[in-house]
Amino acid sequence: MIRQCAVCWLPGTLCTQCKSASYCSKTCQKADWPSHQLLCKAITRQGTRPTPAHKRALYFPAERRQPEFFWVECPHDDYPDDPGMPDILSIQAYVGAPHYASEKVRLNPRLGRFSPRMVEFFGANPMPKKMGNRSLRAACKAYGSVRRGWEGPLVVLGISAAPCDVTADEILGNGLAGGGIINYDDINLFDLRTIVDWSVWYSEGVVP
Repeated sequence: MIRQCAVCWLPGTLCTQCKSASYCSKTCQKADWPSHQLLCKAITRQGTRPTPAHKRALYFPAERRQPEFFWVECPHDDYPDDPGMPDILSIQAYVGAPHYASEKVRLNPRLGRFSPRMVEFFGANPMPKKMGNRSLRAACKAYGSVRRGWEGPLVVLGISAAPCDVTADEILGNGLAGGGIINYDDINLFDLRTIVDWSVWYSEGVVP
């Protein structure tokens, strides 16, 4: 579990309720509360993991205010020694489309630094026009308007074990170049802050 403050990345102490995000001070915890409160209880109430291959993902429905967690299988079908990729059918079901686009993000544009973790966004391709995403707006509302908005339902997965020296070009490609491994793992509420910051502080031309 990440022991860096979700807001400023200084060493922090875990939230006593969800134990899914850390804070260095009451000031940072209060600053993160508007988005954190949406999922602080929910993450403790998620049902049992179906299998070890299932990872926690975060679903942002387009027409409801509340984001929600679900389990997505990341099977090891082709290369048993490598981390599994998310099940395509599960992603398609949640984004509500037979085709989807994805975007891996490690840069936090608010802090101007690469995060110790990555997240990957999945949305319908093509995006439904003028649908917006109510639950993403709710998570970001206290911090500003959504500048990097996805139209329609959105799924986000967490990624760990990205080397600290990975380059922006490698992230833009397949996440890691030169045979690097992407480890999909349970999304957490440190990742939620990355989602919010990327959505609000995004600007064109910024490398994710």
